Amino acid sequence: MDWAARKRAKYFVVIFVIFIIMAIVFVLPIINRPATCTDNKRNAAEAGVDCGGSCKYLCSSQVTLPQILWTRALPSAPKRVALVTYLKNQNKTAGVEIAKYKFTVYDSKGKVIAIKEGDTQIPANGNIAIFSGPIDIGERKVQSTLFEWTTPLYFSSISEKAIVSNIETVDTKLEFSSTTTSLKATLRNTTRLAYSKTPVVAILYDNDDNALLASRTVLDDLASEDKAEIFFSWNILPVKDIARIEILPYFSQFEALR
Repeated sequence: MDWAARKRAKYFVVIFVIFIIMAIVFVLPIINRPATCTDNKRNAAEAGVDCGGSCKYLCSSQVTLPQILWTRALPSAPKRVALVTYLKNQNKTAGVEIAKYKFTVYDSKGKVIAIKEGDTQIPANGNIAIFSGPIDIGERKVQSTLFEWTTPLYFSSISEKAIVSNIETVDTKLEFSSTTTSLKATLRNTTRLAYSKTPVVAILYDNDDNALLASRTVLDDLASEDKAEIFFSWNILPVKDIARIEILPYFSQFEALR
């Protein structure tokens, strides 16, 4: 082998060594990167792509989407309405920590009166009333109200212990004046847990189980095995007789897990 050939061979060896070093430094970490729940691959103990198994979120095949039972724009005062969607989550041990939604209210001409956006949690195994408002509608008449999710619903597993909430309604009392409706409810906490800043929605129904009025308030504190009173009011009288009152206390199952 002459001198030129030996020099070329050395160049090839140097280039080969550089490629090996680059593979070790750059390629090998990518190949051996541990599986995660955000790598857009089904790997490790996942039941699907980035879902199920060891991942926080459940796969769509493991859950059922919440059933929206009704959506209403209910009067709360002259020229004002409250927006309510009532839904049922049939997943016994799965809920959504952040569910973003949008209400769109239309008048009799199909024009938009208002759009209200927000987010909520969807508790496992139960009913929830998503409440927004009140909103001013002026002289316009509400023809329809549309409710929709604005982002995908990502379900997480919730332990049965976190699901249990024994906040019971033990008494309700309605009062009417010439222009107002008011409701006082007594709630009882039958558990050893203390609740604070708990949202509560009240819905009043007629004999046909149609929602007439709805309102939302926050229960500041409810000590373990204690009672507390909450109050709701409307600057309007119901158009029909009230046959049923539903009180929906709401607490975060996800906070209970932390």
